[in-house]
Amino acid sequence: MTAPALSGAQRAAVLAVALGVETSSKLIPGLSDAEAERVTVEIARLQSIPSETVEAVLKEFYLDASRLGTASLAKGGLAAAREL
Repeated sequence: MTAPALSGAQRAAVLAVALGVETSSKLIPGLSDAEAERVTVEIARLQSIPSETVEAVLKEFYLDASRLGTASLAKGGLAAAREL
């Protein structure tokens, strides 16, 4: 199971499991109800995840986040504080 062979929901599930319960529980509410349901179903389907798959998903996430630029990912300010 490599990252390209996974659906978006499956990659999100692997990422959620890799990030752990505390972090993932803060991210899931940011998804639509349908997205959250798909990711949750995929998390439940996961049995064991090969380390190569976890590494590939994390690398893909990092590269995608890097392409967006850290300035667009990490914005503070009053609006961000209110959202938190």
